[in-house]
Amino acid sequence: MLSDLQNGELNWLQNIIARLKQQLLNIQTSQTKIMPQPQQSAPTTPPVVTVSTYPQKIINWANAIAHEEGADPASHNQGNLKFTSLTESWGAIKGRAATDGGNLCVFANDEAGMNALCNFLVLGCKNELLAFHQSRTFQSFTQVYAGNPPMTYITNIAAAIPCQLTTDVSTFLS
Repeated sequence: MLSDLQNGELNWLQNIIARLKQQLLNIQTSQTKIMPQPQQSAPTTPPVVTVSTYPQKIINWANAIAHEEGADPASHNQGNLKFTSLTESWGAIKGRAATDGGNLCVFANDEAGMNALCNFLVLGCKNELLAFHQSRTFQSFTQVYAGNPPMTYITNIAAAIPCQLTTDVSTFLS
């Protein structure tokens, strides 16, 4: 039998759980109104970046990544970028858990997601991303970015840029 103190604590915890469930329901309801779910039956194509503020190879690279990643369209995160303080500074919010750890980003719209991907690639080309300091060729950069993807992933993106697998990614900025 529970003591009065334990019973009070149990009631208090149950009350908090009930309030959290209600808040979660409220959040889910408001997100559904703000960001309707895409039609599942219609095939989705990632948006194509046409922003002229990025070098053409960065735009080609981002578009090719978006095509190969096959990200959830509702997240507006065509590159499946992970949520970090950096991506948060670009407007990301924390999304669902990623299968390989961390959380994926959710952006407000497709343009914000593609701009974040382009920003990320530019920083990588400038050697300003710690995890990519030793990954200066297109192939090694892509292996780190996508977690050792199949070779077809890498060659498809290289063909779309176009570039050689051994191309130094810093050259994509000119």
